[in-house]
Amino acid sequence: MAKTNEMLSFWRGFDLASGKVTGRHHSLYGERFTYGILAMPLDLLKPLVIFRLDG
Repeated sequence: MAKTNEMLSFWRGFDLASGKVTGRHHSLYGERFTYGILAMPLDLLKPLVIFRLDG
C-alpha cells in the first residue's frame, strides 16, 4: 500500500498503461504502481480515497 498527502490526477499525472506517476511535481513521481492499494486525498472536502490498482 502506498499513501500520499497530495492529490494525483489519473487523467494527466498517471500513465495507466505503465502504472507510473508522471506528474513531475508529485512526491511519488516516477513510482510505478501495477498492483496494490493507493491512498490519497480526493479533494479538500473528502480527506481520503483508496484506489485498488490492478495491472
